[in-house]
Amino acid sequence: MSEPKVLVGGIVSIRKKRMLVDFLKGVKSLAYENKEVMLLDVSREEFSGEVFKALEGINVEKAGAYGSLDEIMALNRNRLAEHALKNKFDYLL
Repeated sequence: MSEPKVLVGGIVSIRKKRMLVDFLKGVKSLAYENKEVMLLDVSREEFSGEVFKALEGINVEKAGAYGSLDEIMALNRNRLAEHALKNKFDYLL
């Protein structure tokens, strides 16, 4: 039996750059092979895409960042869940 397919998803921003760097180091160090990492960038800064370009093996997409913080989080968590379902992942972390 093959290993379960896992989507490691997160909603990130470059506002707290030091914390983001630590988080990304942790994600990059995951040894599990059958995984995809998908991050949704809610940064409002236009240059945020430049920060994420250097990340190999991590899919970073611009996220919907409109409305209250609760609305932003709900919208983007749903987006991660839809991606997991559409692509037949066994788990979403």
